Parts: sequence; C-alpha cells; structure tokens
Amino acid sequence: MKWLSWHALEEVIKGCLWSIPITITFCDVIGTVAKVEGYSMSPTVNPKAGTNVDLVWVDRISLLFKDIRRGEVVVLACPYNKNRKLIKRVVALEGDHIWSRTESRLTYIPLGHCWVEGDEGDKSTDSNQLGPIPQALIEGRVSFIIWPWKRWGRIPQVPQGSSENRLIPSKVV
Repeated sequence: MKWLSWHALEEVIKGCLWSIPITITFCDVIGTVAKVEGYSMSPTVNPKAGTNVDLVWVDRISLLFKDIRRGEVVVLACPYNKNRKLIKRVVALEGDHIWSRTESRLTYIPLGHCWVEGDEGDKSTDSNQLGPIPQALIEGRVSFIIWPWKRWGRIPQVPQGSSENRLIPSKVV
C-alpha cells in the first residue's frame, strides 16, 4: 500500500515538472488572460465605473508575424514602472506626426516608437504625458474580452473617439 501512495505522488510530481514549464512557455509566447483595472480604456474595456473588472485575451505570438497597426489595443510595459502593465490603443506609428491632446504640440514619432492613448482621454496616463513609447515595450495585442460573458467578443480596432483630426500619417505605411 505504501508503494501505491509513493507511486501516485511520484506521478503528480512528474506531471507538475512537465506542465509548469509548458504553461509558462505558453503564457510567454502564445498568449495569456489579463485582468484590466481602471477606466482609461472605457468604453472599450471596463465601460462602467464600479463594475467588475474585465478579463481580456492578450495575444503575444502575433507580434512575431504582424506589425502593430493604428487602432489596435496593446499591452505594454509601463515606461516608468517595470512592474506595471498598461493597456492602451495605438494611435500613431513611426514616421507619423500627431497633435497631443494636452499641450497642443505637434510631435514626430521616431523610428521604433509609437503613440498610445487611452480611449478615455482625461482618465489616461499615456503618450500625451509620456511622449512616444518604444515599440519594444509592447508585449501583446488585446484581441478579445473574455469576461463578463455579456460583453464577450473582439476588441474593436477603431477608437470610439477617433484621433484622425490630430494625426498626420507618414507617407510610408
């Protein structure tokens, strides 16, 4: 009987030793579920104050195959706090010019950078305060709302309050 207990424990340990690295690799390379807190991306994500937080799917692998495009919602490492993640919409890409929301200044987006904003501009810390963000900080695309069920579906790629009147796109797309 003791052999059976030891054998069962040994199988559980072997299973963990295989599943933990596979799970970590999946989350680092393929994608993961993320909890969204705050209202800077309202109404796209967390549309109502005081409600439960949204859960979203963060697609990491597509960054290897497709360039970031204007209008996409992305997860990025916070430029001023490496332990924090931000969810923002890409508004401008390298080579573009954009008028900031706050200071009405025209900003050129340098090579390897992008301009990100929250959909709820007055509640968002974004490129309007931080300037162009290195694209290397982008960790994935937010592609689906998973929870709550009643809002399950794709994230819209076109911002609710479009920034087209502030954007001067580069000739090369």
